Amino acid sequence: MDRLPETATMPRSEKILERHLQRLAVVYVRQSSVQQMMDTRKSTKLQYGLVNRAIAMGWTEGRVLIIDEDLGKSASSAEGREGFAKLVAEVGLDHVGLILGVEMVSACALF
Repeated sequence: MDRLPETATMPRSEKILERHLQRLAVVYVRQSSVQQMMDTRKSTKLQYGLVNRAIAMGWTEGRVLIIDEDLGKSASSAEGREGFAKLVAEVGLDHVGLILGVEMVSACALF
């Protein structure tokens, strides 16, 4: 895993409750194509760096789940996107307190 340097702990938002921290913080990493992955390595590194953001927000490293099975897969359909299916399942099972991602409709969501 290619992570950015550690981020200092930041003051926790009053919106983040203990119940959120007891659940997983999910970092959803994806690029639409293999070519995009090769051309934008900086974006991929930034996405993995969201692990540090979750930790800075109060999650322990052990409560941060990285889902990166969809690297190089188009988002035009959910078919064949195992990572997205895993994300939906974890949310449906009420295991998720936070989702972090880049260039998503909602880049950060608390549950």
